[in-house]
Amino acid sequence: MYLLFVFLPFFSFIIAFFLSPFIGKKGTCFITTFILFMTAVLAMFIFYEIALCDSNCYFILATWFQSGILNVSWGCYFDSLTSIMCIMISVVSFCVHLFSINYMEVDFQQERFMGLLSLFTFFM
Repeated sequence: MYLLFVFLPFFSFIIAFFLSPFIGKKGTCFITTFILFMTAVLAMFIFYEIALCDSNCYFILATWFQSGILNVSWGCYFDSLTSIMCIMISVVSFCVHLFSINYMEVDFQQERFMGLLSLFTFFM
């Protein structure tokens, strides 16, 4: 669930950039906004599990390098502050995506904009 929360906006970016010629403007807007809605729902589940049930989560994604007893790895740590920020970022990003559907409807590169907006959300 945690990795899905982290990488769903990136999948939204991939879909918007590579499948937009096939699904069109409305399909791209619907899919990217729906994926961001699912991200916001996952953020609420993460908030419930981390902040309200008082359990932190840490997992290692990959080992960067090892040298003797030094082990440096990439990982994610979710605590109560992280879960609150996840809710704030995902809900605001969903609202921005929802607003951008109507605001950018006359733009000829709306699919590209929605994809880049999802990529921005991923990097946040």
